Amino acid sequence: SLLPFAGPFVAWLLLAVVSAGDPGLERIDTLGAGIDGYLGEGRELELFVEAYGQRGTLQEDPLQVRKEAWAANAGLRYVGLLEGKLQLEAAASHRSGNRHSGDRVDQSFQSYENENRFLILQSAEFGLDVDTAVTILRAGIGAGPFEVDGRPLRLHLDVGRFVAASPLRTAGGARLASDEDDWGMETDLSVTWTYNESFQLLLKGAWLSGSALLEDLTASRDDDARLLLFGDDLKF
Repeated sequence: SLLPFAGPFVAWLLLAVVSAGDPGLERIDTLGAGIDGYLGEGRELELFVEAYGQRGTLQEDPLQVRKEAWAANAGLRYVGLLEGKLQLEAAASHRSGNRHSGDRVDQSFQSYENENRFLILQSAEFGLDVDTAVTILRAGIGAGPFEVDGRPLRLHLDVGRFVAASPLRTAGGARLASDEDDWGMETDLSVTWTYNESFQLLLKGAWLSGSALLEDLTASRDDDARLLLFGDDLKF
């Protein structure tokens, strides 16, 4: 439905119920709501906010474990620079994580999948697939399309800071596994050249730096990583 704001805004509401007969997953209810809208004469500014809450029961026997989790996204995107050839965006997101092991409450949001903007930390195919128990602050700039040999070329730069949302602790409050909760800063640059509607080439490079968690997880104590990807997208 449309809301009576200064520009055209749309609000939405989501309810999802997941239930299973086995004792490992009894029922999880997810309630979400959000607003997305565009401002300006040419609708060049987009604003969005969304939030989700989860409640439910993970198991009944031998002891009941409750699900109490939440997630949220908020951000903006501006596409009115250089006749629309330069786009700016910034956003923040949070997925709650479990704060204590061994108790009867699970606070990890389950789950927010298929976030693949950042190649090293988010990609499920090439990276670490970090998509829950995390807080992300990111900014991006896109340029294009520019004509190269009569076909559109686009560039996009993303920078994101990743922090573990809730470092796992024991019921007594002591941290587990690591004294760090910083995934670090990732910078991704992608170049996309679209030959036609069926064929597209992609070159993407990613650099993760200052990752205390990666340093704890690697035998060589590396706190940075680099990844280069070249591929194509062919549709029949």
